[in-house]
Amino acid sequence: MLYAGKLCKLIVLIVLIGSSKNLLVKVISRKPCWGILRDYTQGKLDYLKWWAIGLSEGEGSFTSSNGYPRFQIELNKRDVSVLYKVKRIFGVGKVYLNEKNSTYMYIVTNKANLLRVIELFNGRLMLSKRQNQFKTWVGLFNKCYGTNIKVNSFEGDCKEVINNTAWLGGLIDGEGHFGIRMRGKAYEHRFFLYNKGEIDLYRIIGNVICLTHGGITGNARLSISASVNKDTVAFDNLIGYLTRFPLQSTKRVAYAHWLKALRILKDERNQKTKKGVIKLLRAVKNVNQYYPK
Repeated sequence: MLYAGKLCKLIVLIVLIGSSKNLLVKVISRKPCWGILRDYTQGKLDYLKWWAIGLSEGEGSFTSSNGYPRFQIELNKRDVSVLYKVKRIFGVGKVYLNEKNSTYMYIVTNKANLLRVIELFNGRLMLSKRQNQFKTWVGLFNKCYGTNIKVNSFEGDCKEVINNTAWLGGLIDGEGHFGIRMRGKAYEHRFFLYNKGEIDLYRIIGNVICLTHGGITGNARLSISASVNKDTVAFDNLIGYLTRFPLQSTKRVAYAHWLKALRILKDERNQKTKKGVIKLLRAVKNVNQYYPK
């Protein structure tokens, strides 16, 4: 069975070879298919649900209020649309303005709504700190509502999930950083993720996106740094992944400028013309302005 999203434009070529038992079906997709993707733990999850899990692992919090459990995600006001997208994906919860620090929060409370959150996350969280937080939180839920929900450990193939779902895209939307800096006379492109204590999982992420220039530090800071003039392929796997699973937050704007600068630098002719230099400087400025100091 072929699952496809509404955004897929498919051309199906069917060639009959010999008899009806030998059927060759070739599917050509001209746009990324955002249909239902394989869930490597149980059942099937669609593209945006895996993305929401990744975002929640980076920015979500299993917390409580007045002794009762609640789930929340807090983001900068420029990404309030992301919270409404999460709300549509989960089908429950509300978005609030946090007037204290001008951020927005997506919050889920009450038994029926939280059960939907538990169903989505149970057995699918990969960051160890989120797994531990979730286990304690579900224990509070059981105590408050008289239930006996068992917390399942993640038993899937981390590498398969990272490479073949939008989970990593969600994590990058929450925790990723794209930057460009001068080193000597050359521009250096940078990308990094940080999650203290998650060194084993981050090694797997590093293997998936091929850390040819970079690595994992002792406190689980994953980074790639490369001068494009010297290495034009250092970021190819990362770019390939984000082409298949596009970012959903406004971080995609920083990524677009970062990618534009990368492409300008790959063509040495751009660095020898006034027009090319101006385009490069503008792209570099736009990337670095995205992240407030």
